[in-house]
Amino acid sequence: MSDTLDDFFDGGGTPPDAAPPDRLPGIRRLVRLGAVLSTLGPFCFTGVPGAAVALWAWYRADEELERVEAGAGDAAREADVVATRRGAFRGVLLAGGVLTLQLALFGMGAYDVLAEAFLAGLGTAMQLTGAPVPPGLAPPIP
Repeated sequence: MSDTLDDFFDGGGTPPDAAPPDRLPGIRRLVRLGAVLSTLGPFCFTGVPGAAVALWAWYRADEELERVEAGAGDAAREADVVATRRGAFRGVLLAGGVLTLQLALFGMGAYDVLAEAFLAGLGTAMQLTGAPVPPGLAPPIP
């Protein structure tokens, strides 16, 4: 046991990996996922998850840039990391714009109008097919 401890504290043992794993593909997938979720936000209410994913991608891209600038990564990849970070920041801006749009749509009552139109159409379709219509879903067809 003393030999093992001496090897451990003397620097013996297995050396660390020379090349760290490439994190850029995962960060780019996060940027794309955040953009898709943010874009669908006004229609499917995925704006908040899209903003969270976009912020997470921006944070991870910023960490990766700091790691490359500190010399822990390949210096030739710095341009790719900067471009990924810039794309992540654009995703954050997109998410903020979509959330602002959703707030305006909620404030104007646009979602209420759309929901009423959808439910009226659903009730009419149910009446035309002969399915039982829940009360208050749509006015009866003359």
